[in-house]
Amino acid sequence: MFGISLSGKKSKPQDAAATGTCRTPVSAGTTADVEAEVASLKSAVATDPSNRSARAALAELLHETGDLRAAVDTLEPAAVSMPDDDALQLQFLDLLLAAGETEWARRHADFADLRKTGRALRAYVDSVIAAGDVDTPAATPDSAHSAFDAFASFIGEPLFNNDHALRLATLFQGRGDVFARMWVSEDGQTGYSPVSKPYTPRVVLNHLLGNYTTGIYLSRADGTARVMAYDIDIAAPAIDSARGNAQRAAELKAALTEYTCKLSAFLVSCGLAPVIEDSGYKGAHVWVCFNDWRPAGVIRRLGHALLAQITGPSDDISIEVFPKQKGNPVKLGNLIKLPLGIHRKTGRRSVLLDHTGTPCPDQAAALMQISMSKIDLVDPLLDKYNLPEPRGRGQRDQHATSAIVTPAGAPAQSLAPSFMPPMATPEQIDNDAVLAHLLTRCGVLCALVRRIRSSHRMSYEERLVVEHTIGHLPNGPATANCLFRTCENFDSQFYMGRPHRGHPASCAKIRARLPHISEVSDCTCSFEQACANYPTPLNHLYSYVPPTKEPLALPAPASADETVTIETLLKRLETICASSTGISP
Repeated sequence: MFGISLSGKKSKPQDAAATGTCRTPVSAGTTADVEAEVASLKSAVATDPSNRSARAALAELLHETGDLRAAVDTLEPAAVSMPDDDALQLQFLDLLLAAGETEWARRHADFADLRKTGRALRAYVDSVIAAGDVDTPAATPDSAHSAFDAFASFIGEPLFNNDHALRLATLFQGRGDVFARMWVSEDGQTGYSPVSKPYTPRVVLNHLLGNYTTGIYLSRADGTARVMAYDIDIAAPAIDSARGNAQRAAELKAALTEYTCKLSAFLVSCGLAPVIEDSGYKGAHVWVCFNDWRPAGVIRRLGHALLAQITGPSDDISIEVFPKQKGNPVKLGNLIKLPLGIHRKTGRRSVLLDHTGTPCPDQAAALMQISMSKIDLVDPLLDKYNLPEPRGRGQRDQHATSAIVTPAGAPAQSLAPSFMPPMATPEQIDNDAVLAHLLTRCGVLCALVRRIRSSHRMSYEERLVVEHTIGHLPNGPATANCLFRTCENFDSQFYMGRPHRGHPASCAKIRARLPHISEVSDCTCSFEQACANYPTPLNHLYSYVPPTKEPLALPAPASADETVTIETLLKRLETICASSTGISP
């Protein structure tokens, strides 16, 4: 392993104290001793993945025993997460150079230099490579991925600021209430963990700066999307065939580039504005960012229809179309990595490419020049390239009909209109007898509704209270959506589609969420008719008398100690009130 100084010159190997890895050289112990020490250090890392000293010591030991790939994989998480640690950065770069990973070493040196001024790690790496002091080990299956590093060959880290983060967040939109972070395990496995926090420009800025790598869920909770993407990868069997074979790897890279550019050119001919991106590992992404929302199933079907118009790639290339969900995702749905982030497995940044597949020289400028595609093009393109609905698991798209191949000369079947949430008018809200009964008895909810209607603003906590109280009423979604629409700071992706089921918010939870309202409002309700239920404003509905001759006719409780559940009450109210306000629940 090379020892270096920050001047960029090679120096004598550093001692253990300098690198923070105090341990006996391998040659001083037996094989059993070495295996025991490896096991001990692996246990220490597993117990505390952030243990810098244990990772460094384990990486050094693995290097000395000849397992360079394992050494690199062990130290990479610490090297990425601790860019200010000089000794750690030097050790990691030496490992990469010893493994012959010159491109990776260059990129990581740029990454580290950008995060600490006055450091010249890139100069050191270049000097070692120029001097021919880089080991070139025999090709191994685990090092084959380095053959694809040339796919993104721009030099240096782009500089991003708040303007770039805002632009990226505006172009690449999806769910606004959750995003995902990429992780890499000690054995090199990667994945994503959802983060239940808003997807904001601040999140995107951290992604651009390399603090973490973000994945986005393209389908919103209401089943709409505005981004279409193709994930084009070299298939796993093809990667296996290229391990240790540079010529085969180059052929695969050329095939990937050719197909990606062909797809992009066809999208341009359709009037769209595709964005090509090297994914940072073994493939590419082609994005189309629309200027408005449509049902995810429609966007998905367009992606498949357009893909079918060009000659398919060889079996060496695999393609996935996003969004993958046809309608409302059962959970979060599938995610895709946001552009321009660092792949945690390779340490490489994904980069924007031009129409020839060449990395754009100024990544920040290329980002600012991305254009949105007109959503009005979706239906004409589907009419022109109509295809059967792609087969797959899951429910049919509830907001759009499936595309059907029609006989030659016959008009293509039209699509159903975009999803429209139920929406009440202010007059309908004022005449809603169930809502009026609730608001006249719950001072906190009454004050909340008045506050929203007068200020035209609403906090996150206030929205949750509306959803989990009024949103349970028979006409709750229409009422809630009317309130939401009046708020200047409301995101339309949170419109309600149907009444909430399950347990409504309790009085205690509402007081905790709305102290600014509950502390100045009367919140001393008693619920004699619902004594067996937990306190919630919806208990007031037990005393509601419909303005019709038909009584509530609730089923009798099983015993004197029980009461009818709120869910049963709401279902009965929904039946009785379906026609009383003129709003469809």
